[in-house]
Amino acid sequence: MVAFLIPMLFVVIAGFVAIITGIATPLLEIAAGIIAFNLFGFESTEIIHFLGEMGIISLMYLAGLEINVPFIRKEYKKSLGIGLASFFTPFFSILLVGKYILHIGLMPSILVGIALSSTSVAIVYPVLLQKGKLDTTHKALLSASMITDILGIIMLSIFYSDVSYYTIVLLILLFVLAGPIRKLGTITFARIERKGSVGLRLKMVLLILLGVQVVAPLAGVEAVLIAFLLGVLTSELMVKFNTIEKQLKTVTFAFLTPFFFFTIGLSVNIFDIASSFLFLVVFTAIGYLAHFAGTYYSVKFLLKKKAFYAG
Repeated sequence: MVAFLIPMLFVVIAGFVAIITGIATPLLEIAAGIIAFNLFGFESTEIIHFLGEMGIISLMYLAGLEINVPFIRKEYKKSLGIGLASFFTPFFSILLVGKYILHIGLMPSILVGIALSSTSVAIVYPVLLQKGKLDTTHKALLSASMITDILGIIMLSIFYSDVSYYTIVLLILLFVLAGPIRKLGTITFARIERKGSVGLRLKMVLLILLGVQVVAPLAGVEAVLIAFLLGVLTSELMVKFNTIEKQLKTVTFAFLTPFFFFTIGLSVNIFDIASSFLFLVVFTAIGYLAHFAGTYYSVKFLLKKKAFYAG
């Protein structure tokens, strides 16, 4: 019980600090994890890790719900253009500096380039939500962020893992079954609504997301990617039953995602950072500036507004 109480205390304190300072809550929850590990020696437990995994999957599903299929058909060129620019600009910048200036080798340079070229949708989405209901520009930025993360997953798969035919089968099944899932979901949720069973629909969604967490590793694909795509494909269903989305948001942001960000902080050892401080400074500066430039100019050209904010 104490092992669960301590991280809960840390994330609540992080929430109060976020209100006072205006800093994004996820960043402070990560900082809380860093403090808990490095100053108090707290380590993650099985239950904390599980809640964190459910948190990121639920968050990615919610992010997918914000971007429906009609929006993608209409705005895919803008999202794709911004996503490509915001990934490959820092990737090649870091790759070249790592290999030819810092001389850390080709494969380490590629790995660092991939890591620092990703844009965490898990942080972008909550920050965008602080502005209120997402407009077309915010949705374009969110979908572009997901494109960037998907590129990172693809690059990691190419260089560091094997994509099996199970991966392809799972993705095909997801798209083929999207229509039947929406129809079955509409009938089932409507029936449940008539019966007045409070919370059952939310339990069904959480069961599906838990299934994603179990099945995705077996297929050799990231669970967050499947959760996001599932959100996109079922967004029209959730519009009809928006109470479910509101309930899921409450559970996700108030209880699940704080443990995900806290767990990230627990994996950061400040002594390891100190021993590689020069590399940290150089890669952070290059990664940030290149990422900003790639995003800024692509947004300025494609969206023609909010370029600085997007960067």
